[in-house]
Amino acid sequence: MVPATMPAQVVHCALASQPWQYGFRGACVRQGLPQERPDYRSVLESVWPDDTVTVFAARDSSGSWIGHLASSQRSFSFQLAQEHLPDGRKRDVLRNVHSWAVVRDWRIAGDSAWFSFDPAEEADPSPDDVLILERALVALDSVRTWDRADDRNCVNDAAGHRSLYCLIYRAVEEHMGRFHFRQPALQVARAVVRRHWRARVSTHPLMDFNNHSQTTMADVRHALETALAQARREAAAGRQFRASPSIERHY
Repeated sequence: MVPATMPAQVVHCALASQPWQYGFRGACVRQGLPQERPDYRSVLESVWPDDTVTVFAARDSSGSWIGHLASSQRSFSFQLAQEHLPDGRKRDVLRNVHSWAVVRDWRIAGDSAWFSFDPAEEADPSPDDVLILERALVALDSVRTWDRADDRNCVNDAAGHRSLYCLIYRAVEEHMGRFHFRQPALQVARAVVRRHWRARVSTHPLMDFNNHSQTTMADVRHALETALAQARREAAAGRQFRASPSIERHY
């Protein structure tokens, strides 16, 4: 992840209320240059458009904000949600198909709103991600048939028939009540595989590693144990969570 002292790029988004659309619309501008990162995890940084990005966001029934980012180069949807630790600390996360970016500032004042984030600062694991990886390790012991031809489609897997990706997939679903492709537990596992078994990865880290002819069940266990250890360290540090509310509203 990014050391706190390392200068980094920041995306600033300014929005204005659009009453006829029940939301806020505006634009995002990136300032600063991308930095070299010690961890591969930030996909969002590598795909962030070079031109101005338009943004629309509206609050959903759960209290989170959902929206769409678009430019001439690409577009994708996002969810801006607040996560809480048991001790009351909080963080805002911009969840999207590429990564979970930590939102540094998210404010609403009257008819205006602002948020900013570093597209390379991906969300660290939380205690939920530790529990997800612990659940995946327990489930590994019950795998009767190791799926050596994973296609990342876990919906129709037979009972006891699992790949590494689908072990974590199921653990995310069971613990969170939903699945997200960039859940930090999955991101940490991907980073571990790329760091230790890069030669076995071409496109999709967990699938490629799982399907590689040299990968053993002992390797799979080692990957999960290493990911769990990293998740525990990062979750315990809690550096991205703050004691004071990060969303300030002034009406």
